[in-house]
Formats: sequence, C-alpha cells, structure tokens
Amino acid sequence: MNNLTTPLSAEQAQQLSQLIAHLSQEQTYWVSGYFAGLLAQKPSIAAQASPGISAVIAPEVVAEAIPAKAKVLTILYGSRTGNGEALAKLAQKMAVESGFEVSLKNMENYKAREIKDEKNLLVIVSTHGDGEPPFQAKEFYEFIHSKRAPQLNNTQFAVIGLGDRSYLKFCQVGVDVDKRLAELGAKRINDRTDCDVDFRGEGMRAISKLLSALEKEAGSASPNVSVVQTTAATQEHGEHNRLNPFQATVLDKTFLHGRDSDRQTIHVELSLEGSGITYEPGDSMGVYATNPPELVDHVIETLQLNPNEKVTTERGETTLSDALFKEVELTTLTPDVLNRFATTTDNAELKGILADPSELKKFIHGKDIVDLFTHYPEKFNPEQLLGLLRKIQPRLYSISSSPLAHPDEAHLTVGVVKYNNKGRNKTGLCSVFLSDRVYEEETAPVFIEKNPNFRLPINPQTPIIMVGAGTGIAPYRAFVEHRAEQDNPGKSWLFFGNRFSESEFLYQLEWQRFLKDKTLTKMSVAFSRDSEQKVYVQDRLLENSREVFDWLENGGHFYVCGDMKKMAGDVNHALIKIIEKEGGYKHDLALEYINNLQREKRYQTDVY
Repeated sequence: MNNLTTPLSAEQAQQLSQLIAHLSQEQTYWVSGYFAGLLAQKPSIAAQASPGISAVIAPEVVAEAIPAKAKVLTILYGSRTGNGEALAKLAQKMAVESGFEVSLKNMENYKAREIKDEKNLLVIVSTHGDGEPPFQAKEFYEFIHSKRAPQLNNTQFAVIGLGDRSYLKFCQVGVDVDKRLAELGAKRINDRTDCDVDFRGEGMRAISKLLSALEKEAGSASPNVSVVQTTAATQEHGEHNRLNPFQATVLDKTFLHGRDSDRQTIHVELSLEGSGITYEPGDSMGVYATNPPELVDHVIETLQLNPNEKVTTERGETTLSDALFKEVELTTLTPDVLNRFATTTDNAELKGILADPSELKKFIHGKDIVDLFTHYPEKFNPEQLLGLLRKIQPRLYSISSSPLAHPDEAHLTVGVVKYNNKGRNKTGLCSVFLSDRVYEEETAPVFIEKNPNFRLPINPQTPIIMVGAGTGIAPYRAFVEHRAEQDNPGKSWLFFGNRFSESEFLYQLEWQRFLKDKTLTKMSVAFSRDSEQKVYVQDRLLENSREVFDWLENGGHFYVCGDMKKMAGDVNHALIKIIEKEGGYKHDLALEYINNLQREKRYQTDVY
C-alpha cells in the first residue's frame, strides 16, 4: 500500500526492512553506492521521486539541484601511511558531487601561512607514535602552535582525527589541532571526530555531516531531499583490502633463530596468485588472526558463561564461543576497553587509573581480558561482554620480499610473542596464529597496507643506508632483492642489530650471498649480547661516521625500521652527532640538516 512516506508496497517495505536488518555498516554503504550507480544510469528515476522522499540520488542530479553559491571547501590532510590521504580524497569526491569547489592540499607541501585565507576548512590528520604528528604534518602542527600563527576569525573548520584506541594518546594530534584552531579564532562547523583503525564508516559520517552543515548555511540544499553521498571505499588498492581480505595460502614457514635462542622469529611465504594484489618494497601486509582457543575457553570459564549460547554479531547469529574466537580482541587490554569496563561497572579505582597516564600504562602492560575479570570480578552476560570488547584488528608486518624476485608472493618476517605474566603463559594474537595455528597449504586473510613514505629511491643507482634491528630487517630484504633484479644498482649499506650472532643473525646466508655478488655493498652488524660491553646499531653508525656522512653528502637515502621507543630515537641521536662532527654543524643546523633530509624524502622511517 502506497502512502506519502514511501512509494513502496507493504510487501516491498517489509522485504527492504528484512534486508537492512542483517546488513553491517560497510554493507549498508555498499548498497547505498549500488543504488546511486543505478540512478546515475537512470536519472529519470530520481526525477520521478515523490517530494517527501529521502533519497540517494545521482551526482549529476545533485549538481543540478544545488546552485553554485559560495560553496568552497579546503581539505587539508596530514598522513604517513596513506589512510588520511585516502579519506581526504573520499571527502573531495563527496564534496565535488555535492557541488562544492574543492581544494585538496597535503600538509607536507602546504604553506601554513595561507591558512588565514581559508574560508571553510576540513582538517584530516593522523596521530603517530606517542601522540605526535607524522612528519608530513610536523611543520603545519608547529606553525599553528607558534607565535607566528595568524588569527583565523574568518575561517570555519572541522577536524577528523585518525588513530588507534589501543594507544594511550588516541587521536592526540587531532585533539591538539582542533583546540588550537579554536584558540586562533576559527569557528567550528562541527565537533571533532576521532576515528579508530576502522576509520571509513566514522569518517564518511563526519564528512556527510560537515557537507550538510555547509549546505544548510549556504541555503542551497533541497529541504525535502537527504543526499547520501557514498564512494566504493572498499575498492581502494584493488578488490582485496582491509574490508575484503584475500585468503592467502601459506607456501612455506621457516624458523630463523637457532636452537639456543629463547626467542622465535619466523619467515612466512604467502601466495597471492589470482588475487590481483600488487605491492612495492616498503609496503606492509595486514593479517587477520583468530584468538588462541585456550584463551577463549579461559574467558568463558572465568565469567561462567555458556559457550554455546546464541549471540548476534555483524556476521549474523553464532555461538558465544565462536564470536570470542573470531571477532573480538582477547589477548590485550587496551585503554578503550578499560574505560568501557570502568563506566559500566562504575569502578572508582579504575577511573582513577584511567585519569593517570603513567598508572594506566603500568596497569594494562602484559594484561589480557582474563586478567581484567580476575582482578575485578563482575557478572557480564554475553551481550555485555561482546559490547565491552573491541573488534579484532589486523596486525601489520613489513613485507620482506620483492614482487620482482617473487611474483605472486609476499614474505613476512614475524617475531613470535610468547611470555609469562604472573604465572600465566600468554601469546600475541597474530604472531602465534602464524607460527602455531596456520599450517602450510592452509590460508590466512591478508591485505596490503600501502606505505608511500618508505620507498626506495626512484633512481636505482642512488646510494641507500638501511638501519634495522630484529624484525626491522624485513623491508631491507625486500629492498635488496628488488635492486638485485634491476640493472646496475647503486651502493647499499645495511646496519643490522640483534642479541646473538650465532642464533639471531636473521637471513645470514642471504646477506652473505648479496655481499658476494655485490648487490649489497656493505654490512655492519651489532650483536649486543656477544660481548661484555653491549653494542648497538647506533654505535656502528658512529664508528663509521665519516663514511656515513659522505654517503649522505653524495645523495644517499637513510632508512630506519624497528622499535620506535628506543632504537629509532637512538639512531636519530647518532645521526645528529655524525652531522655535527663530520659536517662541522652546530646542533641547530644539524637538526635542520635532518629536517631537510626528511623533506626531500631521503630520511624515511618505518617504526612501531
């Protein structure tokens, strides 16, 4: 039966309701985009829609319905891995389809003083490391926080921050930028949006909200039509991506450590045949894992729940045991989970811990979900438990192979996480999934995470210096393999560190072969536990300071991969000392030398 609310019959309305009820958020976006595509092919359908209908309409129809009237938008993004850039381009597409005149600008090349001329500004910025801006956003961030920053009384803005709730300073750069722009007199169009790792859905809603607010202000949007703008975000980087991973067959697994090592590192070779997936040296691979079955059982036992009780998740109806196994994080305790637990239980002690970053860091270290419920026994039903926990997030690993050397394959170098905490044996989520629970000829869900800011020089003859410790050696295997497949490659120098030379010299035979055939020019190693005096990669850099500086002065590129908290910082300090000593620079000028290397993309880091 038709009425003024919908032109659908009762049967059609019921069918549509049944479909929508079982769609996930991302599926809903896809369906919306699908109908938009149909309407683009048949614009007459949109034209025939009843006046009171909220519709998804074709871009051409939108452009005709909205007159060009003071609808300008600048989208400014600061992105290290490319996620911020991807969201910015999505925002650009949505805005253009809504009739806006759009300027898309990268903070890396943005003249910060021009911010005073922006009328409507959308800032999309990632948080890197311990609440810091990525290098690409550093100059902009520092400028707006400096005394030189202009008043922005004629600017309207909105901020979308990208981050990871498992970190203590979630979206801190977005928080800082939002606060500072307001302090400079700019007017918020909408409140700041903080996006977690799965940023697309939340980001698209924030963009739609912004465009609606600007259209309302311009008086150009039709009051009877709600325009839903969508893009096939799931199609970035090919058909397979974070939202649609490829089931890659495990071709081979090799343990890289010797028998005497108390640690494990594995080399995993995965088949990409038939996937259409492409990558470049420097990219990462995301892997989705399932939880350890024994941990699933321990959670159910601790909360005294029925493993076979039926629950409904985004994937549909399943058992509690299956949902805990496949869908939510159990191996780590993160600030967002602790916050939800403290709020739900009104736990004053936990609220106090959450308010103190240093106490929070100590509390969550090495703990998992069982620890939380053991320390604070609470009765949660299955629905409450699943609502408390965060979705399983993929783990990212630097790819350790070149597509030229291994077509249709990707290799990973994975440090296996196993430890004991207060009498309980624990493991990492994905590393043990790959080492212990996925066998050769079985599959693992994977996708490519592009890393445009960790790339080989365009000219293969450019000298490269590669510094890494432990599994930080992974991308350099890809770099050297790639150059081995190219004609007349330039000089390359690898600095590698680990604890013991006999048991932890990762890919030793391969490096020796590369040195022999001169694909790798030099290799300097530092094994910290082989002698009484510990030696690290930064020490080897200092020992070779004159030659390192000469390579830089002759156009060399400098790379660092590995631990962000310790190794990367120590290497940076060593490099500053080298520039001061060998170049005769004062400290401030040495820092500027480093900044210039980074601006020229000759100093690149992949740290975690």
